[in-house]
Amino acid sequence: MLPINPFAPVLALGSRITHQKMADVALAALPTILERHPYLQLAVLGCGEPDYQRGFQQLVERYPGRVGVHIGYDETRAHVLHAGADMLLHGSRFEPYGLTPIYAMRYGTIPIASCVGGLNDTIVDAGSVEHPVPGANGVLFDGEQPQDMVDAVNRTFQISLAPRNGKSCKSTPCALILDGPHLRSNISTCIATSLRRTPGICSSLCLTRSSMNSGVRKVRTRPARRPER
Repeated sequence: MLPINPFAPVLALGSRITHQKMADVALAALPTILERHPYLQLAVLGCGEPDYQRGFQQLVERYPGRVGVHIGYDETRAHVLHAGADMLLHGSRFEPYGLTPIYAMRYGTIPIASCVGGLNDTIVDAGSVEHPVPGANGVLFDGEQPQDMVDAVNRTFQISLAPRNGKSCKSTPCALILDGPHLRSNISTCIATSLRRTPGICSSLCLTRSSMNSGVRKVRTRPARRPER
């Protein structure tokens, strides 16, 4: 379990740990990303090819207190991961649709994803600090090299920490670039009926800790009420 740090942005990686999902690229890029952003914490959930699984487990040993890995998958942990993270790293060599970033966006988590297939259809790239894109809901990267992934994460931080409306965001390192009303109108409508968040699960994981209340703008979701008998 990751230690509670209200100033640490959390980068999540929740998918099959396979070559198709660019696990090899992530393993090569993440050490550079963690060194570049010393407050960043990484949470990994997934399973797949044994060599890649071992690679992520070695990151836990290399970066104690900053990397948490759970090999396996279940629906509850996936929802907690998406709800508690600030950014979702979702590399993919091909992707017909791409539900995982949509689930993440439902909770207000920034998807950082490959510019392929359905990901390119559902994610509006944020642009740059100098040229922000109105209505953006994430960051896309083109290519399969570790540096492509590193650059996308760095760009996300740059945009997130850029002054907005004349005010600096440095006091809230996890400040989101997502356009809340745009996100709610375009994403919630599409998948609200498909998500049923388990009551109380966020309180059980440190990822949802005080970052929810430290100036980070998150799209909150209430558990569906059971119909009265």
